[in-house]
Amino acid sequence: MDGILEKMAHEAAEFPRRKLYNFLDCSREPFREHIVTAGEVWQRAGEIAAELLAKGAQKGDRAVILSLQDEGTVYAIWACMRVGVVFTLIPPPLDKGKLNRFVAVLKSCAPKFLISNKALEQTSEHNPSGALLRQAFFQVVSLKRIYTDQIKPCDDPVPLCTHQASDLLYLQYTSGSTSAPKGVMVTYGNLMGCIDLCMGIFDFKHTQQSLVSWVPFYHNIGLVVAIFMPAYADHAVAHYVPTLQFLESPLAWLKALSQYQATITAAPNSAYELCAKLVAPEDAAAYDLSHMQRLINGSETVDSHTVDRFCKLFQLSHDTFAPGYGLSECVCVATLSSRDYRSAAISLEAYRRGRFQPDPNGEKTIVSLGRPAADMQVMAVRTDGSPCREGEIGEICLRGANVCAGYWRNPEESRAFETVIPGLDGPFYRTGDMGTLWEGQLYLTGRIKEMIIIGGKNIFPSDIVLQLCGEGVALSPAGMTVFSVHHGGKERPVLCAECRPDADFPHLAAQINKIVSAAFGFSFRDVVFVREGALPRTDNRKIRTLAAKDAYEAGRLPVLFRTCQPGTK
Repeated sequence: MDGILEKMAHEAAEFPRRKLYNFLDCSREPFREHIVTAGEVWQRAGEIAAELLAKGAQKGDRAVILSLQDEGTVYAIWACMRVGVVFTLIPPPLDKGKLNRFVAVLKSCAPKFLISNKALEQTSEHNPSGALLRQAFFQVVSLKRIYTDQIKPCDDPVPLCTHQASDLLYLQYTSGSTSAPKGVMVTYGNLMGCIDLCMGIFDFKHTQQSLVSWVPFYHNIGLVVAIFMPAYADHAVAHYVPTLQFLESPLAWLKALSQYQATITAAPNSAYELCAKLVAPEDAAAYDLSHMQRLINGSETVDSHTVDRFCKLFQLSHDTFAPGYGLSECVCVATLSSRDYRSAAISLEAYRRGRFQPDPNGEKTIVSLGRPAADMQVMAVRTDGSPCREGEIGEICLRGANVCAGYWRNPEESRAFETVIPGLDGPFYRTGDMGTLWEGQLYLTGRIKEMIIIGGKNIFPSDIVLQLCGEGVALSPAGMTVFSVHHGGKERPVLCAECRPDADFPHLAAQINKIVSAAFGFSFRDVVFVREGALPRTDNRKIRTLAAKDAYEAGRLPVLFRTCQPGTK
């Protein structure tokens, strides 16, 4: 199959000096650059590929790559693809959560190789081997180690492994926000289907593009949009802001967008919200975003208020925003807006009864996540599996070239990829997300597993969080979660929020219940405040709602304050 690997080989041979990736150090100004050309990427990837072959790599073997957000990680990705080694990108196990995830991935994919960076491993900040060995994870001892910073030069070209569309390319492990991480099997055909879908949404391939990204490479957006898309394009350069430096100083992202005249970037809604809060109106002119063509907004619920504030602050058209929907099971993207930003005001009462009913005076606003592109089919289905009518909220199902075949060695969970919808060719993948299609646009409402039913009405946690933030509650939307517990024969809602220890807890709790009572017609059985960073999270920093519920019911949360004391009826 002629795809991105063949394109990269051609670029390296014909345009070896083409600037492709720029690794930034934003810890001080001016930013320090490390620019890597197409020829350098292919050469270094070839050297790692030679090392893999020397250590006995065969097509279909698995390798775990510790995603260190450096050029060595990128070289390792291309190296594995060159020789047909199936790679998995995960973050270094620097804390207990990531350590548990690392072990789970090892047990799942049974890798032959572990690819990392020796220098970073030896620092106190990045010490995955030590952490693993101290925890007696003997699996690491048996793995063949490859260090990207200790590869010997190799002048002998490594033959490019031939890939068919059905060949497994890599395993993308899900974030685990509502279940244990699962390894999505991404084939060469799936990846190219996703890239073709993106190219069909906007002309990225033949136009001059400057991409700035801080999203980790182990995230599907970081891998597909930030690494693969620039390589497949003819005239694109990717500039990488280190993820940790973004977290420490979010404005470094804005500075890079301005300095490198970025045309495209991608981030979750919370990143745009944070920057809109950090920049005062009188300081916004220091960040020139006039060249931005697309601000991809995905991975979280898109808040129309955030888009409004960001556009007003930086004097951008709303069409600059490109809200999208995607998940690992379809590689990265299912739908994406392109210069067609839309939001719809809808009837709140109809919404809670499972209907999407536009109303100019509607109390709720939902942002469109765009249209399906290429051969992607998006359907909403009822609980019995039959198709929903337009505007009827149901479970979102996907079918297309970029929808993967299933989960690695997990046939039970893979049944979600075998969904049959009466009257339609299949199979489809059932996403577990709820939403509807209206005038060809996808509008998402929430996760089935997280939906709570109060008084016969469907309520999604994201709706509650957006309502609270929209009415000025001094809590981060990324630090709140809502779930229900069974009590007194009924499902009773609980809110958990991360908070500073010096906050006025009684006032916050009263404010929360007042707003929720007025907007949704109920109050929380318990409002719980915990220290910042205490709620369980995925690698992508999403709160694991079901894990938070388990910790709450087991009494494991480090509670600062709660409105309902244990044992209260």
